[in-house]
Amino acid sequence: MSVNIQIREIITPQDLDYLAANLREADKAEMKAFNGMDPREGLEYCIEGDKETWIATVEGVPCCIFGLTEILVEDDDSKSGVIWAMGTDLLFKYKGHLNRISKKIINNWLEKYDVLFNYIWEHNEVHRQWLKRMGFIIMPETYIQSDMGEKFDMFIKFAPIDIEE
Repeated sequence: MSVNIQIREIITPQDLDYLAANLREADKAEMKAFNGMDPREGLEYCIEGDKETWIATVEGVPCCIFGLTEILVEDDDSKSGVIWAMGTDLLFKYKGHLNRISKKIINNWLEKYDVLFNYIWEHNEVHRQWLKRMGFIIMPETYIQSDMGEKFDMFIKFAPIDIEE
């Protein structure tokens, strides 16, 4: 089955309106658990300060928004990226296609960053399963407590180490 999936950097107010109105229940619940924000406000919070923000569309309809914020540590040559993603139920319908694209994007980021990480709500099984498929490690012993008092476990993936002989 051929499907037109596009990834673009331009995010319009209409994109945010559509995504906010159609976010998956798991995404809305995680946003509420993190900072209590409504979907539109939460999406604006997510893209604030991002080095990269992208939107995926299926047949021209927004299905996912994702981004990366760069973390540079003074006196350290390593670069880290804090990543995030939220989407609509279209992600379920085109899961195979979008998972392949996701792996390419993650691998591309790992060419530029030594580590990618963020925190996942302990009750968000949808995201946990996707992160595992993408090769991330979920570390329940390394967590933060959200503004709403909820536990968020760290997830992390390291860039491959190139050892020259």
